Amino acid sequence: MFGVGLNYMLINKIDMNASSMNGKDMIMPMFTVKVPVYRKKYNASVKEAELMEKSANEQLNNTENMLFMEYSDYRFALNDAERKQNLYKELISLTQRDFDLLLTQYATAGIDMESLIRIHRQLLDYKLNISQAQVDELTAIAGIRKLLSNN
Repeated sequence: MFGVGLNYMLINKIDMNASSMNGKDMIMPMFTVKVPVYRKKYNASVKEAELMEKSANEQLNNTENMLFMEYSDYRFALNDAERKQNLYKELISLTQRDFDLLLTQYATAGIDMESLIRIHRQLLDYKLNISQAQVDELTAIAGIRKLLSNN
């Protein structure tokens, strides 16, 4: 930084002073130069602020990506649970028909009880799997609601 100025001083005449300038007003031209000594420190603080801003933006982007990924996982789990429920309902319907046929065959022809028990057990397994798919569906819905309520 550069500066130019003019300084004017009034000087009173003193009787005991024998100087040739005694009593003459004085005009002084002035020139100033300011050189920043701490420029590197200033540049470093500016660079630090820029990097902190960039870091904050990257953290925000990372958080958004993590939330989107978590939401996608919950949506996938929800769709998978619904798909499993539909599959098991279809399998229960088919297995129930097989069970009914085997039951009538058992009553009329006297087939072995083991196949009847095996089909009934399979039917119960499918019903248990539907219950598990419903739990998975509700868990996914709760996860999505939790994500949406935190915003």
